[in-house]
Amino acid sequence: MVSMEDKASIIANVLAQLSKFENCLDACEYELESKALDDGIVEEVKKWQKWQWEKCSIQVFKYSTTSPELKADISRAMDGLSRLDSRICRLLDKNQKKNGESQTKG
Repeated sequence: MVSMEDKASIIANVLAQLSKFENCLDACEYELESKALDDGIVEEVKKWQKWQWEKCSIQVFKYSTTSPELKADISRAMDGLSRLDSRICRLLDKNQKKNGESQTKG
């Protein structure tokens, strides 16, 4: 059984990582305005999608938590993970289109 303190720590970590990923995605989106992303960046972004498994753990926490503050943080984390996944999908799709454009020009 996971203690309340452990749950809070895990959720705080997820929220911190989401903030970091959001900032990195901002930079990627900015770079993508002028050129396709490097393969290394694309692979790193795809790794971020693997964070989606955290949603399962977080969902379990939500139903086994009585603290209103922790429930609010859990909801924020789940919403953030969903937004992150959507942003990554859009970014990868836009990058693929940009790669197609550069290959037809080259």
